[in-house]
Amino acid sequence: MREVGSLETWIHEWTYPQLRHEKIVDLISRFCSEGPFLDIGCGNGFLTKKIMDRLGLVDVWGVDSYPVEEVPEKIQFLWRDVEKEHIPHATGYFRIIHCGEVIEHVKDTDILLEEVHRLMSGDGVGFVTTPNLGSWASRIALLLGYQPYCTSVSLHNETAGKLGMNEGFHGQWAHIRNFTLRALKDLLRFNDFEIIHVEGWPIGTLDVHFDRGITLKSIGVVDSLFSKVPSLASRLAVVFRKRR
Repeated sequence: MREVGSLETWIHEWTYPQLRHEKIVDLISRFCSEGPFLDIGCGNGFLTKKIMDRLGLVDVWGVDSYPVEEVPEKIQFLWRDVEKEHIPHATGYFRIIHCGEVIEHVKDTDILLEEVHRLMSGDGVGFVTTPNLGSWASRIALLLGYQPYCTSVSLHNETAGKLGMNEGFHGQWAHIRNFTLRALKDLLRFNDFEIIHVEGWPIGTLDVHFDRGITLKSIGVVDSLFSKVPSLASRLAVVFRKRR
């Protein structure tokens, strides 16, 4: 079993072929076709390379607070804590900025978004994805007295208080900020961005998250239906740009 919060756990979570990987690649390709690309919280570069290959990008940078010994070829990696250090690029350098499953791990979200704003070009586009605190499943869980799914009360027992989750599941470790769709949109607007597009996504790999004794197929159907209503979806994806 992988140790909670370990580098091995982190690498596994970035490499595991999850539904959201394909969805974010598709989403970015719908709004962008070229330009310098920055992936904040790139992990081991697995998803960064998928985006780079789909769009044919050549000026690609990945940033993470974890040191990485090796990332895919042609990705330029920076070891940075964005809450403490500026990313060493000129103002307005990047046309595409992706923060995938990052913002929920950041203590000072305004510092992160200020840096995104500084680095984004005038015609740039930003993409943020995060679990949804207001998902249909978390609303039902909370109503029944269980812990909302995207939150965690322990770094060593993420299933504490949660309904039907696999014992030993690691997925929400170190979530500091948890967002509803309304809160995420308000935060982006507060930091001088405007919202271009919002999507809701299903959770994806249900058998990783939940006890196999639960009827996963039924949950999957319900989750897919609710994903069509972003405020109730399991995951949120928001596309934004600088306010004009």
